[in-house]
Amino acid sequence: MKKIHDFCADNTFLIAFIAILVVIAAYVFNFHAHNFSESNGDWGTFGDFFGGTLNPLLSFLALIILLRTFSMQKTELDLQREELKDTKELLRLQTQTQIKQRFESTFFALLNVHNQVLQNFLKYKKVECNDGSKNDFFENIFNQVLKENDLKTAKTSFETGNPMFGHYFRILYQLLRFIFIEASKNENIKNG
Repeated sequence: MKKIHDFCADNTFLIAFIAILVVIAAYVFNFHAHNFSESNGDWGTFGDFFGGTLNPLLSFLALIILLRTFSMQKTELDLQREELKDTKELLRLQTQTQIKQRFESTFFALLNVHNQVLQNFLKYKKVECNDGSKNDFFENIFNQVLKENDLKTAKTSFETGNPMFGHYFRILYQLLRFIFIEASKNENIKNG
């Protein structure tokens, strides 16, 4: 049935042309009308025969073309639906890649600033003590905290030791905060 439907839909104009020729030939051979009549009644009879015979056939062919058009549109819509699904998946992957690239860009920029501040900070790690000698600043703080268990003196040393300490710890805080916030966002995206 589908083969007949496809054949009729593909060759509709040929079938219509052949049907018109067959109807005209049937009229001519059946009613021996070898010459053209000048009577309106004969032409009216021919028109009724021609229209009554061909109208149902041509209407059927038009219906087949219409059904074929609907079938083609359905196929096109199915293909578009599949392409939209593929496009949606590609956009989702692209968005994830952009989010990752934005994270990495910001993270490495913050890390670079952290490393620069740390390098500058480590240049000045030797500090002058009250007696005029230079000691390792970190060693003094760790000795105070770990050995002497004197947090107040350690805090005072941090605050008065070098102005770069505050800058360094602010950068470190921003870096850790950024990582925490981005990890929370990614967890929400995965769970959402």
